[in-house]
Amino acid sequence: GWLRSVCLQIEVLPSLLWFVRDLKRLDRWLDALALCGASLSLLSLVWGGASAWHLFMMWVLYHSINAVGQRWYSFGWESQLLETGLLAMLAAPTGLSGCASPSSALPTAAPPPVVIPWIFRWLAFRIMLGAGLIKVRGANCWLDLTAMCHHLETQPIPNPLSRMFHNLPRGMLLFATASNHIIELAAPWLLLLPLNVAQSAFGATHILFQFALILTGNLSFLNWLTIIPGLWCFDDAVLVGMLPPAAAQRTAEAVMLARASAREVTALGASSILAFAHSTVVVAAIAWLSVPVYKNLLGLRGGSKQRMNSAFERRLVILPSKVVSFFDQSRGIADQKLESDSVRHGPGSEDVSLDVRSLRLLNSYGAFGSVSIERIEIVFEGTCDGITWHSYKFKAAVDDPLKRPGWLAPYHLRLDWCRWIASCRGRRSSGLQEPWVLSFVAQLLRGDIAARQLLAKKGGDPFEAAGVVPKWIRADLYSYRFAQPPRVLSEPYWLRDRVGSYLPPLNLEDVATKLAEHGLLT
Repeated sequence: GWLRSVCLQIEVLPSLLWFVRDLKRLDRWLDALALCGASLSLLSLVWGGASAWHLFMMWVLYHSINAVGQRWYSFGWESQLLETGLLAMLAAPTGLSGCASPSSALPTAAPPPVVIPWIFRWLAFRIMLGAGLIKVRGANCWLDLTAMCHHLETQPIPNPLSRMFHNLPRGMLLFATASNHIIELAAPWLLLLPLNVAQSAFGATHILFQFALILTGNLSFLNWLTIIPGLWCFDDAVLVGMLPPAAAQRTAEAVMLARASAREVTALGASSILAFAHSTVVVAAIAWLSVPVYKNLLGLRGGSKQRMNSAFERRLVILPSKVVSFFDQSRGIADQKLESDSVRHGPGSEDVSLDVRSLRLLNSYGAFGSVSIERIEIVFEGTCDGITWHSYKFKAAVDDPLKRPGWLAPYHLRLDWCRWIASCRGRRSSGLQEPWVLSFVAQLLRGDIAARQLLAKKGGDPFEAAGVVPKWIRADLYSYRFAQPPRVLSEPYWLRDRVGSYLPPLNLEDVATKLAEHGLLT
């Protein structure tokens, strides 16, 4: 019974937070997990490398937070970060340090398995092709090539260059959309050609494309993360040739040491057999996990039913039914059953199995299958007297028409992103259907310090300086568009018009009633 229970816990919530017995200490646990992860990351950065065990610990820590993050960790790049971290763990040496010394350019005596570069290339292939297919199967603006005429203005968080690119001639924006299709739909197939030049051509295209996206918008750490599998498309000679002379010399020496170590490992019978077995298991596991992803992209179940940023059911049998029956009979509990999703019932079978979907080992990807043609933003306002309303300001999300966008990526402002997603239904958006919005409003009505810290540093909460809290909060929908480049800072960066209501005026009692309707309060 305990093994079934463990499988169910992993399926429902793969997190170390199962060990929290007192929920009052949950915040301390979350802080501790985040601090441990940051410390391990800093250690690997200072040391110049990381071992497989080191990366595994970081993967478990991030997974533990991501599993309970709900809306705040529902972004596609969370799964991509977990998968990339897992592949990095498979590529890293298994020693405790990962590098011979802090000055080592590369881990020595531990070359990655031969299959690892191809697994990273398979990741790059899925990312690019998935993004391309979701677009041509999505909004019509991708097919008539007008998507970039709208996307740069309506994207989640623009950067200082977004308006300049948006104001380019229409012909250039149409060409940019067509180029996007070529890069995402045609370039990935270069990886299938057994030529180093083809691999390098895709790698260069892939990385340059990500830098172009970085220049046009603040897409969190997505583009920086996506560069990583592209680097595995280059062989050692190409990478060394890209570096400055001094760094190239050190890297070349490390590469030669790694190759010499690889020859020594190959010459040893037992080590060679273990390396071959390891590679075989890894390839078999990746192939098994890739079956539903392939069907989602190109198989009969694809097409208009393509799912992006998703994991698919893959059930691993931990104990066959015969083994389970043997142990049950030996303990005299052969008739005992456990009702849970972790048990797959067949004729006369009770396998103990685990659906590894929750571990996000291998996923489908894609972005911006639909593009809004109008930028709708939510503006929250509070009042103490019911007459004069004051606006809340977010750190980066569009609200104040005078606010200039800044450089934000790879930093991720989750509240600002969630606010943009909440407005994606356009003028039909309603905050009463979003539990997190109601919870956020409740914290603002209470004057919660942690909630205020998520807003802009200066004037984010208009009531904080006076030391009061509002009695009512409302939210309205505004349509935003770029203004003409201002000649002075006093001219607006955005033009906006009110187009509807997102939340009616609510006091703390009203919000509590709405949260109770969502089952969040009793």
